[in-house]
Amino acid sequence: MSLSITQTPATCSLAQSPTIFTLAETGDVVLSSSFQYYADLYYWNGTTAQSSSIPEYQLVKYPNASRVGIFDVSKIINSTLQDTREENPSNVKYFKIDGYFRYYNGSAYVTSSKVQSATFKGLDGYGVFPEQIGQSITTTTPHWPLMTSGPVSQSFFDSNTGTIGVFTAGAGSTAAIPTKVRIVSDLGTTDINVSSSISSSQQIQQVPMFP
Repeated sequence: MSLSITQTPATCSLAQSPTIFTLAETGDVVLSSSFQYYADLYYWNGTTAQSSSIPEYQLVKYPNASRVGIFDVSKIINSTLQDTREENPSNVKYFKIDGYFRYYNGSAYVTSSKVQSATFKGLDGYGVFPEQIGQSITTTTPHWPLMTSGPVSQSFFDSNTGTIGVFTAGAGSTAAIPTKVRIVSDLGTTDINVSSSISSSQQIQQVPMFP
């Protein structure tokens, strides 16, 4: 029997992208119907030298058709990067795994010795919506409403329009209130009417989205 980690993430990975560890066993035990690969996932803050002593997650996979176990830890690591880009421009999580396997032999389970990966870094590539797994997006982030007023698919239809804001100085009856936005391009000039509402600090003009 010979267990090894045959695929690891990049030294630094964007946590929103696939972050893959692959375990492979060369012995015939992998053919057992009860054979499963295990990956104990550790993650922590600080430095590479620091480490968590207790795994945060235990991941389990049956071997695929190539007899290997593929573990993508990106969603877990991404869920731990909770600071927004504005709050923490250097958001990073350190992580590693212990890989092993188990299978049922006769009347007892057999567990292999563990192989440990190097330590890797998960970087927050976006940090706009820092929700943990299972949280309700609409109640936890102030930025999510930015995603709610536009087209609902990647296809464009005349009915898939949202709004953008035009901010003008001042508020109240003394504010300069524009009535239209003029679009000038090589194709010509067009005017788009706007409607207004008042906030405590500025005039907010609502302009229909346009292709």
